[in-house]
Amino acid sequence: MIGGIGQDVRYGLRSMGRTPLFTAVTVIILALGIGANSTMFTLVNAVFLRRPPFVSAPSELVRFTQVLQDSETTDALAYPDYEYYRDRNDVFSGVLAYRYSRTAMAVGTGDQLGQARAGFVTWNYFDVLGVRLALGRPFTPQEDQPVGAEPVIILGNGFWQRQFGSDPEVVGRTLVLDGSPLTVVGVAPEGFRGVNPVEESPDVFLPAMQRGFGLERVDGQYSYSWNLLARLRPGVDPSAARTNIDVLFARWRQEFASWIEATAPPVERIVLASRFQFSPRVERALSRLMTLLSLVAGAVLLVACANVAILLLARATAREREIGVRTALGASWGRLVQQLLTESLLLAVAGGAGGLLVAFWGADLAASLIPYSLYADVVIDRSVVLFTLAVAIGAAVVFGAVPVWQLTRRDIVAFLARAELRRSRLTAHGALVVGQSAISIVLMTAAVLFVRSLMTVRSVDLGFEFERTVSRLIEMQSTAYLAAPHLG
Repeated sequence: MIGGIGQDVRYGLRSMGRTPLFTAVTVIILALGIGANSTMFTLVNAVFLRRPPFVSAPSELVRFTQVLQDSETTDALAYPDYEYYRDRNDVFSGVLAYRYSRTAMAVGTGDQLGQARAGFVTWNYFDVLGVRLALGRPFTPQEDQPVGAEPVIILGNGFWQRQFGSDPEVVGRTLVLDGSPLTVVGVAPEGFRGVNPVEESPDVFLPAMQRGFGLERVDGQYSYSWNLLARLRPGVDPSAARTNIDVLFARWRQEFASWIEATAPPVERIVLASRFQFSPRVERALSRLMTLLSLVAGAVLLVACANVAILLLARATAREREIGVRTALGASWGRLVQQLLTESLLLAVAGGAGGLLVAFWGADLAASLIPYSLYADVVIDRSVVLFTLAVAIGAAVVFGAVPVWQLTRRDIVAFLARAELRRSRLTAHGALVVGQSAISIVLMTAAVLFVRSLMTVRSVDLGFEFERTVSRLIEMQSTAYLAAPHLG
C-alpha cells in the first residue's frame, strides 16, 4: 500500500508538471479559498484560543461576572465585593482585582516629565496569574494597605525600555508619579499584556490600596469598576466553585440587604466565566463578528472547491480512455480512487501552502476589521499550520470527490464508448455551476451591502470641515502638570 501511495505521488507530481497552466490556476484558486479560512483562524487563535503570555495554567482561571435583573451581564464589581469573595470562599487559591486607568498620569524620571497609563492591581495580581517578573519582585500584602504602606511601583516592560533604556539596575530607583515619589520594585516580563487581548496593558502597575482609586464611597455608593479573576484550588472543578459562589452570593444578599436595596445594582447572581480574558459584552461582540467572518470565509472556500471540481471534470475528458484501459488491465476501483484522490491531495497541499502565505499577509488586515484594538500577536503558529492542513485535506475530498465518482462509477464499455460518461459529467458540471452561482450571488450581495453601508457612513455630514484639520488630546488632569514650572 505504501509503495502504491509513493507511485501515485510521483505520478501526480509528473502530471502537475505536464500541465503547468492548469496546476497554477488550480493552486491559486485553492490558495485564495484556503487562505481566507487560515486568515480567520489566525485571528480567532490570537483572540480566543492562545493563552495570554506568561500566564500559567490558564484553565484554572475564572472571571467573576454579574447577571443583572434585565439579563444584562457585567464584569464590573465593587472593591468590597473582591474583599468579600476573597476572604470567604473555599474553592480558590487566590482572588485578584484590577482596574486599568484610561487617564494618563504624569511621570517624572529625572528632569523629564512624561505620561504613563497606570494599572491599579491588588498585591497578589502577578502571583495569582502565575507571572514571573523580569526583574525584582511582585507586591507584598504590606504594600497594599490604605495607611502606612510604602509607595512602590512595578514598571511595564515597554515603559522600562523607553524611559530607562532597559537599565538592569532600575530596581530600587525612585520614580515620581503625579508628584508622589515611588520606589521601583520590579519590571514585568517582555510581552506581558495582561489577560485581555483587546485591552491595552498599562505602562506601570500600582497597588490598589495605595492610590485609593475607586475604593472610597461617593454619595453612599462604591465604584463598580473592578475586574475580578480567581484561580481554582487544585482538585476543585468549576461546578463545585459555582456552587460555593452561589452560597456566598445568597449570604451576601442577606447580610447587606438594606445597603443593596439603596445603592447596589440589581444583581440576580454571580457567574464564573471560564473564558476569563473578556468581559461578557466584548466576548459576545467578538464571537458574533468572528462567526460572521468565518462563514464568509467558508463560503469563499466552497466557491473555490466548486471551481476546482469544474476544472477537474473538464480535465477528466482527456483521461476517460486512460481510466478505461487501466480498468481493462485489471486495476481495481479502490486503486483508481486512491490515485485520483492522491492527485487531488497534492493540489490541495500546494494550495494550502499558498493559503499560509495569504494568511501571513492578510492576518493584520483581518485584525483591522474588528472594532477593537488588538494587542495580541497575530502570528502563524503550529495550530494555524495544522488547521490549514486539515482544511486542505477536507478541500481535496470535496473537490476531488465529484470527478472521482464520475470516473469510477462506470463500467469498461461505458468508458470506451464515452457517450454515457460525457452525459453524466455534464450533469455534474451543471449542478456545480448552479451551486457555485448561488453562493457567489450571496457573497456578492453581502459585499455590495457592506460597501453601501461603508459609503453611507463616510458620507455623514459631521457639521464641520475636517480636511486639513488636526486634533490632539492633552491630559491636564494631573496635579503634577499644574505644579510643573515650565507649564506655568
